[in-house]
Amino acid sequence: MAPEPVISYVIIHELAHLREMNHTKKFWKLVAHHCPRWREQRKWLKDHQTEFAAKLLGACVSNTCAKAKEPAKTVSFRHDSDITHTDS
Repeated sequence: MAPEPVISYVIIHELAHLREMNHTKKFWKLVAHHCPRWREQRKWLKDHQTEFAAKLLGACVSNTCAKAKEPAKTVSFRHDSDITHTDS
């Protein structure tokens, strides 16, 4: 699991999208207002994205996808907060 400040950053990031849908300067200013060290938290996520992708893929295969007999899924990160599942 991610450290609490990283989880807080992700929540703040997603809540900021309620006001600003895109990653504009205004969006990042709003994030920075509520999470001044957001760059550190985003860096932690980027540094650990492979670890999280592996955990997500494992959970998908062992829980949902395997039971539903769906093809295995791969997980990729297009943006620091976006996770995309694709059929492999």
